[in-house]
Amino acid sequence: MSVDCPSRFWRKTRSHKPEGDSCGSKAVDADDAGNGCRGADPNRNWDIHWQDLLSSSNNSWDEAYRGTRPFSEVETRNIRDFWWKHKKDIIFLDSIHSSGSLILFPNGFSKCENVDENGENGDCIDKPDNLDALVEIAKVGNAALKAEGGKEYEMILCKCGQGLHSTSGRAIDWANSVAKIPFTFTLELPPPRPNSKLKRFHFREDKIIPTGKEVWAF
Repeated sequence: MSVDCPSRFWRKTRSHKPEGDSCGSKAVDADDAGNGCRGADPNRNWDIHWQDLLSSSNNSWDEAYRGTRPFSEVETRNIRDFWWKHKKDIIFLDSIHSSGSLILFPNGFSKCENVDENGENGDCIDKPDNLDALVEIAKVGNAALKAEGGKEYEMILCKCGQGLHSTSGRAIDWANSVAKIPFTFTLELPPPRPNSKLKRFHFREDKIIPTGKEVWAF
């Protein structure tokens, strides 16, 4: 968090606007007010289906802005280089986000086939090769979450029919598919998702330590 951020809910990096971008195009979502056109969403900036624009944006004002190119941000380059250097030693990777009380699996860019007339209940393609092993590890972690906090998180193996959108440029997908780190997950922390983005990011102070304990249990 930078001291010059216009919003305490800032989610992007703090790089300057792309050359030639006048910042004239603003996000249409009222909850994005104050985001400005600085920075990029670091979890849309990875070189894995980056060009697909799945739940990402090429509008530099938007909070899901993917950046000018894969790894345009110094933060993602530094993490990439560390993971790549130590990829033979890293077995488990947990990318922590909010919100929803969810355990998300690779790959976020998976597409749905054979969906019903409501666009739900389809079959995922582009699943990770080690999905069965990922599921078993997640079950163990979820049991530990419940033992610590009393509730399980919802496991989202595939986003078809789950009310979630496919995503491109995600960190855990690059780690699993490119760096071949075997067990990569995203934890979406509590609370369950309300309609307002600001409400779901405004976490109650008394929940911070218990949630931290749940994360370490996982």
